[in-house]
Amino acid sequence: MLLAVLALIYIAALCTLGIFHKAYRDNILQQWGLVMAALACMGLISHITRYDGITWPCGLMLAGLVMFATGTAGKVVYFHRKRKAKNGPINALQPARVHNEPDSGAARS
Repeated sequence: MLLAVLALIYIAALCTLGIFHKAYRDNILQQWGLVMAALACMGLISHITRYDGITWPCGLMLAGLVMFATGTAGKVVYFHRKRKAKNGPINALQPARVHNEPDSGAARS
């Protein structure tokens, strides 16, 4: 039971980080999905402690969510570091720079 509660806290924390971190660029449906997943994890903690355990389908789903959340977090960190090393610090408020655009101040012949 303790392992399941810790896994739910881990998933809720990663979902919350995904909601607020600028490196995870998602659309509004994905953001609300993360919000609902984080809230569901917090609600499941009380459910697990009340019934003193989990069923095997819940355990399987929990293991899948832990693997998915860990894989997604690793992927976001990897690509964020790769992009930051290539382009320098990323400002979330500025659109991504397209390399094919001509410079506005460059002399044209």
